[in-house]
Amino acid sequence: MTVQKVFVKNIYKGNGSNKTFPITFEWPTAHPEYIKVYVKDDTGAMVAVTDFSVSQSGEAWNVTYPLLGEALAEGSTLVVTREIPLVQILNLVNLGPYFAEDVEVTFDEIVMMIQQLNEAAGRSVKFALDLSDEFDPTLPIQPGYGWRVSDDGKSIVPVKDSEIILHETERVYGEAIRDT
Repeated sequence: MTVQKVFVKNIYKGNGSNKTFPITFEWPTAHPEYIKVYVKDDTGAMVAVTDFSVSQSGEAWNVTYPLLGEALAEGSTLVVTREIPLVQILNLVNLGPYFAEDVEVTFDEIVMMIQQLNEAAGRSVKFALDLSDEFDPTLPIQPGYGWRVSDDGKSIVPVKDSEIILHETERVYGEAIRDT
């Protein structure tokens, strides 16, 4: 197999009746444990669920969720994703057997791991390529606080008052961005 698709997840909206969701990304089908399912809870957080199954119908693979109970409510969000463990399991021994298929499977899984990391990085905060070595990108985590770049431009500092962030954004972009 070659890995032709670059995406690693499917996002579905519940309709109150559908319990079967297609898996349209590539994954090592010998390992259904690599498929993970998340549902958005009432707070907006994605929560891993375990009451799902992975099955094949013809050439297509599907996730059934939930196994028992009502279908996903209308407007609810379900994410089906591939999570291959970031480990190497192929061990090639000097003068031992060499099976090209084992190497091909390992290359495919490595590409899939890279895609997983790329997808996660795409959802992360990114800094400019020319970021100075003097800048400390550490995010200070404090409940109820936001962040801004410090006045000296060398770090990120917590901000309690969201008006400060809004004012700075308006100053930088030269226009009002408040809801009217």
